[in-house]
Amino acid sequence: MNVINPTFITLAQNYLATKERVPHYEIRSISDDCPADGWCNLNSFSEKELEQLFALREKYGEKDFINHLNEIFDDDTLCDMTYGTEIISFDLDTEYFMYSFKYHQITENGVYTGNVKLNLTDETYVRLLALHLYDKDLTINSLRYADKNLYDIVIRGVDQHFCYDDMYIVSNPYTITMDEVRADAQKIREQHPEIFSKTFGNVCYTI
Repeated sequence: MNVINPTFITLAQNYLATKERVPHYEIRSISDDCPADGWCNLNSFSEKELEQLFALREKYGEKDFINHLNEIFDDDTLCDMTYGTEIISFDLDTEYFMYSFKYHQITENGVYTGNVKLNLTDETYVRLLALHLYDKDLTINSLRYADKNLYDIVIRGVDQHFCYDDMYIVSNPYTITMDEVRADAQKIREQHPEIFSKTFGNVCYTI
């Protein structure tokens, strides 16, 4: 794992503190073939929906308000929120944030690109952003040697997109691009030309 310049960490932290992000909230649900602790679903809501959800919790209590979600959402929306499974808990007090990545599959008909959002902690995103400041050409391939832990988080997150009933099923190879964090790094460079005005050579990593 590379030691990152503290200046880059600070820049990344300051940027994230002002970045517009949509909070998501954890809903746990169960089905006949779910894991022991149930399925985890992260959902975002409008301001009006959040106001209604907090009011519903206040009215019915922490444990029972999940049995009255149909007072806010119709059946189709509730089904979409948990893929038709039974809701057992709804955490309105913890915010989670999702970040955009892309996968590029090599198929017989060419390259197919798809979007996937990953839930990352603030600490994880800050470090990933700081690495992009350190290495403007960072790719998923070089991330493996820059920070293996971050690499595993991103890879496993995207791999989950291809899981069905907890089974990983892939017939075409793919690579991953980190579009959102790369764009954020570029914004930071533009905001601080005094730091990034010098042109550096390629960053090398030890294998």
